Amino acid sequence: MSRGERPNKKHQYYAWKAVRASIEAKCSSGSRLHCRDRSRGMWTTLPPAAEEQLVEWINSLRADGVPMTALILKLQALEVYRGYQLPHGAFLATWSWRRHFLHHHKLTIRRRTRAGQTTPAVAATKAAEFSVIVRNKRKELKISKVYNADQTATETSSTLPHIQDLTT
Repeated sequence: MSRGERPNKKHQYYAWKAVRASIEAKCSSGSRLHCRDRSRGMWTTLPPAAEEQLVEWINSLRADGVPMTALILKLQALEVYRGYQLPHGAFLATWSWRRHFLHHHKLTIRRRTRAGQTTPAVAATKAAEFSVIVRNKRKELKISKVYNADQTATETSSTLPHIQDLTT
């Protein structure tokens, strides 16, 4: 940036002078909540219109049931940034930008953590189906011993009398 483009103390003074009433009101309250109070769009890397466009895009995806990922958000943010013809390489959509963006707009990246609970009847049906599959495979391969997960052998000659026990 050239010297003329850089903000100087004079510009800063006039900016403060323009919002003097707001500053005095915040200081008179005695609360420290105003310390992080910023006008919309201040200290952002994307213009407010671009951020609004991203928020609308995210909400439309959610309305259609499309899951949102960090990579999808990053790619869309970079595309929106390029659409505004801002300086190349000044915006990288880093994880810290994503975290602040999502926090600022009260959004989250939702993840499906569990498909749902199964009822005992469904679980019993699935267990019976699996048992039939295992029993058929044992018959097919002529297996007489089946080991548990803790490596304890169990004799199967009593359960399948037509298969000859290989240990005798």
